[in-house]
Amino acid sequence: MGIKLDKVDLELHESWLNAAKPNHFQECHEHGHSYISGVYYVHTPKNSGDFVMENPLSFEWNFDAHDDSPYGERTYIEPYDGQLILFPSNISHHVTKNLSEEMRYSLAFNVQTSDLASN
Repeated sequence: MGIKLDKVDLELHESWLNAAKPNHFQECHEHGHSYISGVYYVHTPKNSGDFVMENPLSFEWNFDAHDDSPYGERTYIEPYDGQLILFPSNISHHVTKNLSEEMRYSLAFNVQTSDLASN
């Protein structure tokens, strides 16, 4: 992601627990005032919701693009227990509906660079 660790420090900005009941989802959003965001999946039953990132470079006129192409509108990740997903904080993302009959648990966090933390 272009971070020169010899020039900037990374700092955990905030973290939280997500507990998604059956039929719950997370709407599309971004994480402002952070550089890197992440989610660690603790318990992810089958069909408990995909992590979806929106492609900021997708083009409506690109008819050949499909969701799994580099120019598609979104990338779907079916999470599994123990998986860590890191992404730029300004990427729009959401989690699809938990279609399982169990809870889905994850830990999410935001990381700042030292120059963002001082602002």
